[in-house]
Amino acid sequence: YDQQRPEGFARAPGQPAVCVETAPAGACDGGTAPFLGSAECQPVGWTAPCPPDFERASDGFGCVDHTPDVACLGPTRESVGSPACVPIGDCAATPPPPGALQVDGAFTAGQLDATHFATLSAAVAAAPAGAVIAVAPGRYVERATVSKPLTLWGRCAAQVTLASPASAGPGLSVVGARGVVVRGLTLEGFASALEVTSGSEATVERVWVTQSAGAGVFVEGSTLSLRSSKVSGTTLRPDGRWGWALAAGAGSQVTVDDSTLVGGVNGVYAASFDTKVTLTRSVVARQAPLGVNRSAGVITFDGATVKLVRSVVRDVFGDGAAVADEGGFVDLEESVLRGTRVGGALARGHGVVAVTSGVLTGRAVTIADSESVSLSVQGAGSRLELTASVVKGPAASHAVVNDGLQVSSDRSGMGGQIIDGASCALDGVAILGAWGFGLYVKNDSELTARRLFIDQGRTLTAPGPMDFSVGLVAQGNSTVTLTDSTILHGALAGMSTGNLGTLRATAVLVRDVQRAAPLATGAGASVGNGGVLDLTRCALAGNTGVSLLTDQGGGARVRLVDSTVHGTHDVAGTFGHGAAIAPGTTLSGDGCFFFDNASVGLVASGGDAMVTHSVFSRNPVALHAQQGSFLVESSDTAPLATGELRVSSDTAFTENLSKVGVGVVPLPPSGL
Repeated sequence: YDQQRPEGFARAPGQPAVCVETAPAGACDGGTAPFLGSAECQPVGWTAPCPPDFERASDGFGCVDHTPDVACLGPTRESVGSPACVPIGDCAATPPPPGALQVDGAFTAGQLDATHFATLSAAVAAAPAGAVIAVAPGRYVERATVSKPLTLWGRCAAQVTLASPASAGPGLSVVGARGVVVRGLTLEGFASALEVTSGSEATVERVWVTQSAGAGVFVEGSTLSLRSSKVSGTTLRPDGRWGWALAAGAGSQVTVDDSTLVGGVNGVYAASFDTKVTLTRSVVARQAPLGVNRSAGVITFDGATVKLVRSVVRDVFGDGAAVADEGGFVDLEESVLRGTRVGGALARGHGVVAVTSGVLTGRAVTIADSESVSLSVQGAGSRLELTASVVKGPAASHAVVNDGLQVSSDRSGMGGQIIDGASCALDGVAILGAWGFGLYVKNDSELTARRLFIDQGRTLTAPGPMDFSVGLVAQGNSTVTLTDSTILHGALAGMSTGNLGTLRATAVLVRDVQRAAPLATGAGASVGNGGVLDLTRCALAGNTGVSLLTDQGGGARVRLVDSTVHGTHDVAGTFGHGAAIAPGTTLSGDGCFFFDNASVGLVASGGDAMVTHSVFSRNPVALHAQQGSFLVESSDTAPLATGELRVSSDTAFTENLSKVGVGVVPLPPSGL
C-alpha cells in the first residue's frame, strides 16, 4: 500500500499496509515518559538538575527539599539547605566595630554619657547619621524610630530582645531613612514589629520577629532586604484584620534571602502596582485562617508581584500555597510547593491559584500533595503559565461526586481546573497521581499544552457506583489545544470533550485506558453533546472497550487525520471496538489506520462517518453499520446522509476476518 506514512509513524513490522506510531513499547523509568515519534522514553517535567539544597525525587519526577518536618522553635529557623533547624545568627560572631555607641540595660546612671545608653531609643535619638549602635545582651521593653542612616548591631537574636511595652504600636520603625542596617535582634510582641516606610531603604539580617499583631514586617513605599531571619507567629490586629508575616505595598521593593516566614494568616502579602517581593532560598510554612480571613503562603493583589526562587512553601492551611488574586502576579522558579491543606470553609487547599485576573507563572516547580486542586485558574483574565514542572496528587481524596461526574474541588486531589473564562498554558509539565481528573477545562476557558504528560492512575467513585479517572476534559464552550503530549492509564476516558467543548490534538498518544468498573467499558477519547474532537497524527492505542467513542445526540463531531486507532482490548469478550459512532454524531477520518482491535475497527451505530484514504487491518470485523446506519462505498465528497457510513475506494482492507459485519454488535451504554 503506497500511503505516505505520517511524521512520527513507521511501517508496522510484517504489515506493509499499516503505519504505527513510534513510541516506547514498555513502561518508562521515573522522570521520563513515552511520547509519539520517539522509540526511547523522554525526560519530562522538571528535567534540569536540581539546584543546590534540593535533590531529585525518589520517583524521578521533579525535585524535593529537605526542610525539617517539625516547626523550629525559639531563635532557630528552617533553612532550605538543612534537614535540621539552624540558629538565627551566631552569638560568637565578630563584635561590632570599635567606636560603636553602646546600649546596655545594665549600665548605671554614672556610666551613661554621649556614647553609652541604657535604652535603644535613647541611643537612636542621640546617634549621628552613619553611626553603629551595639546592643548588649538583654531584654529591652521599648520601641524606637529610625529616621537617619544607622546600624543597629545586636549580638544575636537569642540574646538581644526588643519587646513591646503595654501600649500598642510598632516596634522598630524606619521612616524616611536610607542606609539603615538592623542585625542580631529579636522583635517580640509588637503591632507591626518592623515597619519600613516613607521612601526608606533598610537591610535586616539575622533577626527574629515573633508574636506580632497585624504584620511582622510591614514595608510601604520603601526598599527592604531581609536576610537569614525568621518571622513567626503573627496574629490578627484587634480589629480582626491582617495577620501577615511580611506585607509590602505602595511600590515597595523587597528581597528576602535564606529566611523563614512561618505561621500567621499569609506568609507574604503584596499589593499595589510596582510592588515586588523576591524570595530566594527561603521557607514559607504553616499559614492558616484566623477569624474570617482567608489564608495563603503567598498572595498578591492589584498589580503587585511576588517571585519565589529556590524556595519552599509547605504545610499551608489556605486557599493556596501561592495565590495571584485581583490582578496580582506570582512567579515561581526552581521551587517546591507542597502539603496545602483544607481548613474549614476558609482554607480551600489548592496548590497554586490564579483568580480574578491574577497571573501565575512558573518554571521548574514541584507542586505536590495539595488536598484540593493542584492547579486552580478561575475567572476571566486569570492565567497560569507553567513550564518544565511536576504536579503530584495527594495520597487520598475525599471528593464528593454527583451523577454527572461533577467533582467538588474540596479535598478532591484533582490535578487542575481551568474554569469560568480563565486561560492556561503548559509546556513540559507532568501531572501524576491526580484523583478523578487530571485536568478539567470548563465554562469558556482555554488550555494550550505542549509536551504535557498525564499519568492518570487514581479513580474516584461516582453514584452508581462507578469508579472513574479521566486525564483531560474540555466542557462548556472551552477550547483545549494539545501538542506532542501523552495521556496514560485512567478509567472511563483518557480525554473527553462535550457540552460544546473543543479539543484539538496533534501528535498525542493516548494509551492503556481501562474500563470504569463496574461498567463494561472505557474509551481512549470520548465526545458528547456538541463536543468537537480534532485529532491529527495521534494514536489511540491499547485502550479497553472503545478507543474512540461518540455519545448519542448533541451533534458531536470528530475529525481524525493521519492517526492510528489500534490494539483496543475487549471487555469480558463483549466488545473492543476501534471507534463507535452513535446517532446524531459525525466522524471524518482521512489517512488513518484501524488495526488489531479486538472486535470491530469502526462501528457506525446510527451515526454518520466518512472514511477516506485509510487502512483497516487485522480486525475481526473492519466495518459495521447498524441501528439506522448504512454502508456506502464511494469517493463522493457531498454531505453525508443521516446514518451514512461512506468509505472511499482508496481505503484498503488487509487481513481482517471480515470486511463488513452483520447483525447487531454490542456497544457501551449511552451517557458516558
